[in-house]
Amino acid sequence: MADQHESIDLRSPPVDPSVAAAHSWFPGPPPPIYSCNLTPELVAKAREELQEKPEWRLRDVQALRDMILKEQPNLRTRLDDAFLLRFLRARKFDYDRALQLLLNYQAGRKAWPEVFQDLKPSTVKHVLDLGFLTVLPRPDPNGRYILCLRPGKWKPNDYPFVDNVRAIYLTLEKLIQPEETQVNGIVILADYTGVGMSQASNPGPFLAKKVVSILQDGFPIRIKAVNIINEPRIFKGIFAIIKPFLKEKMAERYVLHGSDLRSLHRNIPAMVLPEEYGGTAGQLDMSAWSRLLLDCEEEFIVEFCQPDPLEGVLLPDSMPFEGEQTSGQDDDTFRGLKPSGRKEREKEQLNKEEATRPRCNENAGHGQMMDVETSYSDFINCDRTGRRNAVPDIAGEGAAAGSTSELTKDLAEMDLKAADGEPGASPAPEAEGSTSQDAQGSGGPS
Repeated sequence: MADQHESIDLRSPPVDPSVAAAHSWFPGPPPPIYSCNLTPELVAKAREELQEKPEWRLRDVQALRDMILKEQPNLRTRLDDAFLLRFLRARKFDYDRALQLLLNYQAGRKAWPEVFQDLKPSTVKHVLDLGFLTVLPRPDPNGRYILCLRPGKWKPNDYPFVDNVRAIYLTLEKLIQPEETQVNGIVILADYTGVGMSQASNPGPFLAKKVVSILQDGFPIRIKAVNIINEPRIFKGIFAIIKPFLKEKMAERYVLHGSDLRSLHRNIPAMVLPEEYGGTAGQLDMSAWSRLLLDCEEEFIVEFCQPDPLEGVLLPDSMPFEGEQTSGQDDDTFRGLKPSGRKEREKEQLNKEEATRPRCNENAGHGQMMDVETSYSDFINCDRTGRRNAVPDIAGEGAAAGSTSELTKDLAEMDLKAADGEPGASPAPEAEGSTSQDAQGSGGPS
């Protein structure tokens, strides 16, 4: 089996001690040979929340590695311990789900070449210089780093929205390297100051769905809370575009604060926030994170500027990529890309059973059983208990498209009000930390 992988680049990114020393506030990349550096407290947390047992950790990594070698022998991917641990932790050490996440992670690169081709910090320097995003230097009391986004800084006439996605993805790749982040997750703070019609109407539902799909199902990171501050009135329309694609647990982790800093501080303590958000951690420094990413250029070249990781991998016909969707099918970035082996055999057996079931036709009586559409069979997932659940989001695209139409209408009305001097486009009033279920966003273990 090893002979089949002689041409595959399995190296971890190079470690540059000088870079790590220059940015001592953020952990450097993991060493080539894995050595656990979790504190006893984090080991206990990983055991409780992620079902990670220290005595079985390397055995679990080897089991996932063996699955990859057996079921996806042509997949070009890193196989080192530190890399595979990210996927196991993100899926609570469920081997099948971890392998599916890895396949989704690699498939995302092929599905969206505008984002992943030649992906390195120097290609998004203009986004970093603009101050579109940064990572706050101090984690919150739960050990979670805070990714700060400022979409109002972006002007659509300056560069395409996908450049923002590229910068976000590079940031997430760096954030997920420390084991602490893999266990604790991250928090997002999105400041919507300055977001207007041009930013709100630009991405559209198709682009929004691709971003959400990659973040939820194609990247090994735990997003524990999304705090929205200074959102304008049009944010309701923006969120209506995104929400159909969010899983229920993720949607519950969105917290809308309006301009209420007290509400924000109930979710993110003032001691880790910059002065711009009523905090006591000094002024917001947008350049520190930019320098850190740019200093890791070689690391990202090794990671992303290599041959197609899916080259030679046989993908099912049911997996359409952008521009290749078949007529009548709902686009989904990861449809049909499933691990082979046990699950494929189960699926084959399920299909045989389905073939023997009576099917409804136009003249069917009430006593007959209606068969499930075959085109939705690829949406079957497994939850943490191993149960199989069919979760097709048939209406998601339509709901988002309707939201886009409503958003355009609302924006037009706001422009008319603004022209007449009415306060139609002012920021939203204090929201007192509102959520879909009045959750605080940190949620339980996930």
